[in-house]
Amino acid sequence: LKPSGFNSVLLPHVAFRRLSLQTLIARVRTSTQAALPGRPTSPGAALGDLGELRRRLAEERRRLQLFVVRARQGHEDRQDVIEDWEHEYCRPSAGQACGPQEGFVVEKELGKGVFATVFRCRQRGLQGSGACAVKFIRSNAMLRKAAEKEVSMLRRLRARTAQFDREGARFLLGLVGCETFVHENHLALVLELMNCDLRSGLQKYGQGCGLPLIPTLRNFARNIFMALRALQRANIIHGDVKPDNMLMSLDKSVVKLCDFGSAMDASEQIRTDYIQPRYYRAPEVILGQEYGVQIDTWSAGVTLFELATGLILFRGGSNNEMIHEMLKTTGAFGQQFALTGEFATKHFNDNGDFLNAGGDFRLTKLQLPH
Repeated sequence: LKPSGFNSVLLPHVAFRRLSLQTLIARVRTSTQAALPGRPTSPGAALGDLGELRRRLAEERRRLQLFVVRARQGHEDRQDVIEDWEHEYCRPSAGQACGPQEGFVVEKELGKGVFATVFRCRQRGLQGSGACAVKFIRSNAMLRKAAEKEVSMLRRLRARTAQFDREGARFLLGLVGCETFVHENHLALVLELMNCDLRSGLQKYGQGCGLPLIPTLRNFARNIFMALRALQRANIIHGDVKPDNMLMSLDKSVVKLCDFGSAMDASEQIRTDYIQPRYYRAPEVILGQEYGVQIDTWSAGVTLFELATGLILFRGGSNNEMIHEMLKTTGAFGQQFALTGEFATKHFNDNGDFLNAGGDFRLTKLQLPH
């Protein structure tokens, strides 16, 4: 599923922010009266229209969330395929000024992902280096909306964690400075400058056998679970926990969780077996069960194993292979767990026996390690 292929999808532009009930009712009344001049709008009718507006907003969020999930999964499945997206990326040159009153000066490119490029920039007029990371979103209509949703989520998360978990919030990478601006039709997010992600750090410092357990990984694990605690208290699912989305500070002493493009309120979860990166995907998601913030804990645990050993714990080429790898490691799932979920019959028969998608073998509970 190619993200740029969604350019033809016309969705109403929605600013993903929380409006007061009074503001929403006033807007509904205004729009209704404009459409039907001379006909007064009763409070009951306005509330009915408000319910419809909320339903449409929820559907818009769901469709946008599915777009992000499918785009990420499509990129993951086609790592070796060169997509024709280059013309959509922002590539400012070193020394170029950008941002409000040209207050940022581009220094160098830090990285490139499926949705954006990231550059190290310097803010004029600040004491010290004034360095920050600026994430330039591709000039793609759907990606722009997805980025606006991420900005809204970051602001909502900042407000909630300030109330519920200030300590854990220190390990969530958020917006800084002016937060956002537009540069040559690219939405830009201003973020704290960090060192590198833990996948790169594992390759650079792990020497093929993982990071030192004490004190390095112990401290990083504490940071990660503090971040997840803050998300849990804010009732937000990250949905993309993996080494690539954990960034080391410049002095390598702290790790922060980043990239909230897949994040969602726990009450607004979408039912698909393709949220989360495959190697870090929780069994509840694969089976199509109800899930919550605990799926991020699963991803964090799998990630910590990888950071400790240099090995990916569950390396499956499909959801079915992922379940197979889990069973070989953990032993048989309980029958009730195995048979619960919208997609459970893809992987287990009525007796709770594992079904290989290719049909060439079957693992029963008796054959699995305990």
